[in-house]
Amino acid sequence: HDKNLHYEFGLAWRHFFQGQSLLNTNEDAWLPMQVFTYSHYSNYKLFLVDYHFLLTRQGGSTQYTGTALLKYRFGSDSRYTTAKTSNQILVGVTYRYQDAIIPIIGYEYERKLTFTFSYDLNISGLQEVSNLQGGMEVGLVYNGFLVKKRRRI
Repeated sequence: HDKNLHYEFGLAWRHFFQGQSLLNTNEDAWLPMQVFTYSHYSNYKLFLVDYHFLLTRQGGSTQYTGTALLKYRFGSDSRYTTAKTSNQILVGVTYRYQDAIIPIIGYEYERKLTFTFSYDLNISGLQEVSNLQGGMEVGLVYNGFLVKKRRRI
């Protein structure tokens, strides 16, 4: 086993009680169960390369999504305390099968705050109407809400 490799796998359900409407009895409000499978592969070298694969099924619809992210960490983290102050730049692309290509760029500040920008380029049958215009997405993630307070010397 190579210590530079990291693997993850997950499975999740939404609308698990698909035949039960908890809010009302209107049959149109019921949603079919949605199943997610997720896998993640990382290669830790000078650059971190993350590969994510997501399979989503809901009703008769299936969606396949693959992502590749190239991450470069710079700065330093303490070897003697829990202080993590390095930063990271990320660049990548997501492909949603027969639907969209999504370029992604981002910046992580001191392992606490991550800002990402992506843009969905429509490549589906709707591209004639959309002229390859998709949707801009901005992400802001704070890491550390449930992490113990950092110690410094």
